[in-house]
Formats: sequence, C-alpha cells, structure tokens
Amino acid sequence: MNYYIITNAAISLLSMAGFIYGVVTSIKKKQPLYYIMIVASVGTTAFSRLLEVINMWITDEYFNGFHIGILGTIGTFLFIFTANYGTMDTIGDGRSKRLRKYRIIALAAPLTIASFFVPIALSNANLATKLSFGAIYIVMMASSYFNLKHLILPDVDYGIIKCIRGYNFLMLIYSLLFAMERIALVYNQGILLYVVSSLIAIDSFLIIPVLKKGASRWII
Repeated sequence: MNYYIITNAAISLLSMAGFIYGVVTSIKKKQPLYYIMIVASVGTTAFSRLLEVINMWITDEYFNGFHIGILGTIGTFLFIFTANYGTMDTIGDGRSKRLRKYRIIALAAPLTIASFFVPIALSNANLATKLSFGAIYIVMMASSYFNLKHLILPDVDYGIIKCIRGYNFLMLIYSLLFAMERIALVYNQGILLYVVSSLIAIDSFLIIPVLKKGASRWII
C-alpha cells in the first residue's frame, strides 16, 4: 500500500512538472490548440492522481469503487480523444479510400484495451469499481484508436503527423500501462502494480517534452 501511494504521488508530481512545462511554453510562445489540449490532459492526470493518493490515505485501500479521482482520469482521456478527433484527425485523415487499411489496423488498440477489461469484469470487485473502471476504459479505447492511427498513418504536408509520432507512441504505451495497472489493482498483484505505476510516472513526465519537440517543427 505505502509503495503504491508513493508511485501514485510520483505520477502526480511528474505529471504536474510536465503540465507546468507545457503552460510555461504556451505562455512564452503561442502554441497550437492540439498542444494546449494535451497539456490540459496531463494537468488533469496530475490532479486525479493526487486525489487517488488522498483517497488511499483516508480509506487505506487501493480502490473502493467510485471517487472523485475517477472523474479526473476520465477527463484525461477525454482531452486526448478530443484533441485527436477534433483537430489532428481532420488534418491527417481525409476519409479517402486509400487510408482505409490504416483505420482498420488502428482498431487493434481499442480492442486490446477492451480485452484488458475482461479480467476486471470477471473479478470479485464491487459493481461501483467495475462501472468506474469501465467508464475509463471506454474513453481510453476511443483515445487509443487515434493514438495508434496517427502513429501508423502516412504523413501529410509539413510533416504534421510524423512530428508527433513519438508522442502518440508514449500515449499509446500510457494507455496500455494504465489498463494493466487497473487489473493489478483489482487482483492485488503488488509487484506488477508497482512496476507498472513506476513506468506510468516516467511516461507521464516525458509526454509534454516529447510533444513539444515534435510540435515545434510544425511550420503552419
């Protein structure tokens, strides 16, 4: 329990560092809406993880159904989904028939995430926990689809897609790690939980700097 609180706190602190970096760079120089939305998602992660730490500290449990931190996590993936679907996908995918195979291949991401929810659905966790995690997985499935799609999609003018492939890779890994973390929580797999949450902390810290490096190459 204590170590998971520490790793959760690390996720919160490193996400907050990334969030602050994103805010500062956005103030110094005008950034694309896409970048700003991802910065917001990382900030939401920081606060949602902090709330999880507080919840564990008070209840002395890894999870106990729904708590306010769940909403923050849902918000994280909603920001990512909205940024990808509302801004980037309209540029990268013109709905042409030649890109159909990439849309089909990208379905592997949400299908994988969905398969990770099966052990949770079959577990002895209470209904509130299953519903809370289920809501997160649904939004995460939607965002992961675009992360994989933009990772494999052929580039368009100005190198817009290519420049942020590193970010999309990190975000896809983040989603998979998060899905594994929830399984480890439900089944009380301590070692897996500690390893995965530690990797999430590192990933959270890298997301904004990697995205910034890619977005800085945009010339439009």
